[in-house]
Amino acid sequence: MAERPADETRGQRKRIDWRRALFCALASFLLSRSLILLATLLVTGTAEAPLPPLPGDRRIITVSGERLAETLDRLVVQGDAGWYRGIAEDGYAQRPFDDSRQENWAFFPLHPLLWRAASSIIGDSTIAALLWSNLIALLAMLALHVAAQSSGRDLVTADRAVFVLALFPTSYFLSLPWSEALFLLTSAGAWALSRQNRWGGSAALGIAASATRVSGAFLLPAIAMDLWQRDRRVLRSAWPLALIPLGIAGFMAWLWWISGNPLAFADIQSAWGRFLGLPIRAIGIIALHPDQIAVDWNVRYINFAALLLGLLAIRHFVYRREYGLALLIAAGVLLPAMTDNLTSMARYALGCFPLMIAIADWLGSPMRERSWFALSAALLLFMSGALAMGYSFAAC
Repeated sequence: MAERPADETRGQRKRIDWRRALFCALASFLLSRSLILLATLLVTGTAEAPLPPLPGDRRIITVSGERLAETLDRLVVQGDAGWYRGIAEDGYAQRPFDDSRQENWAFFPLHPLLWRAASSIIGDSTIAALLWSNLIALLAMLALHVAAQSSGRDLVTADRAVFVLALFPTSYFLSLPWSEALFLLTSAGAWALSRQNRWGGSAALGIAASATRVSGAFLLPAIAMDLWQRDRRVLRSAWPLALIPLGIAGFMAWLWWISGNPLAFADIQSAWGRFLGLPIRAIGIIALHPDQIAVDWNVRYINFAALLLGLLAIRHFVYRREYGLALLIAAGVLLPAMTDNLTSMARYALGCFPLMIAIADWLGSPMRERSWFALSAALLLFMSGALAMGYSFAAC
C-alpha cells in the first residue's frame, strides 16, 4: 500500500513549530549565501600578482570592493532581472501584439510592482535591490519549512527540504531580483495556509502566486484535490480559494487592453525560441554531444537532471497519493519542458517547492543525504562563480 502523509486523518491540522522553522531558515540562508559570496569574491578578487615581490606567474586574491560592486551592478540588470527592472520603471509596452521581437509581456506583474514599491521606499540602487531580494528569499525558506510540516513531514525532513532549496545548484537566483523567491514564498505559503484551513490567507497568497507565474494558477486545482482527499466537508467554506486565478486573470485583462492579445505572455515566447513541443531535440543533442556541458544559455546536464528530478518527484507524490503536490510539480517543471527545449529548467525547478520536499523525502539515509549535499554545494559554487564571471549559461 502506498505510504500516506502523517496528517492524513480527516479534519486534522498539523501543529507548526515556528521556532524550528525560523531557525532552520536562518541557518540555511546564512550558510548558502556565504558560499555564494565566497565564490563571487574568489572570481572578482583574483588578479595577477604584482612585481615585485611575487613572481609574475603567481596570482593573488583580494577583496576588491570596486570589482565586486561592478559585478553586482551587472547582476541586478542581467537576464530577466533587466526585464523586470524595465517594467518597474517604465511599465509594459503598449502596442499591438506581434512576436517579431522580444517584449516584456512575457513577464508577470507582481515582481516588478514590488520592485517599484521597494525602490520608492528604500531607494533604487543595487544594494537596495539585493536587500529586499534576500529578505524575500529568507521568507521563502521559512514558508517551505512550514509547507513541509503542514504536508505531514517531520521536523527533520522539513529541515532537510529547506537545506535542499538553499544549496540547490541554482539557488543564487533567490538572492537576485528575479521572481523565483517571490513565487516560492507565495506558492508554498498558499499551500501551507490551505493545510491549516486558513482560506482567506491561502487565497491571498494564491492570487499573488498566479500574478507571479503562470504555474501559480495551478494552485487552485492542486489545493482542491488535496482538500477533496483530506476533508471534502470543508470545500464549501473554502470558497475564497476560487479567487486564486484573479492574479493571472487581471494580467490577461491588462495585456488585452495594451496589446489586444490576452495571451501575449504565452504567444511572445516564440521570440525567445520557445515553441510548443517535447524537448526531444534538446535531449538528443546531449546524447550526440556529451562533451558539451554548457552552450550559450543552456547548462545542459544540470537542466536535464532537473527535468528527471521533476519526473521522479511526480511519481513519488502519486505513489504517496499526494496528487496536489504532483500537479504542482507538473505545472512547475513539465509545463516549461513543453516548449521544445530545456533552457532554464534548473531555474524553473528551483521555484517548485514540492520538488524540494520530494528530494528531502528521498534523502532519508545519512549516506544519500551527505552525497546529495556535497554534490549540490559543489555545483552551487561552480554556478555562482560562473555567474560572477559573466557566463550566460549561469544566468539562464
